Amino acid sequence: RSVIFHMDAVQREVAESYIRQLNEAEAFSGPIVTEVALLDTFYEGEPYHQDYVARNPAQPYIACFSAPKIQKLREYFPELLKRQSVA
Repeated sequence: RSVIFHMDAVQREVAESYIRQLNEAEAFSGPIVTEVALLDTFYEGEPYHQDYVARNPAQPYIACFSAPKIQKLREYFPELLKRQSVA
């Protein structure tokens, strides 16, 4: 199951509003069940976890699942993506 973590009431309302809009538009075959929860603790990942996709393009999961999704994002929303990797 998915979750959106918010840090304040404004972020919570933005997330809930967007979910509500998508549900009202019947954007998916069923209702969105993503939980919206307060972010109370955050632990930054170790350096080797940072930019994992860019650093591990040959890893099987990345090659089969992540890379194709990123390619679709580049095709559909090129203006929203950074021009180059941070790796």
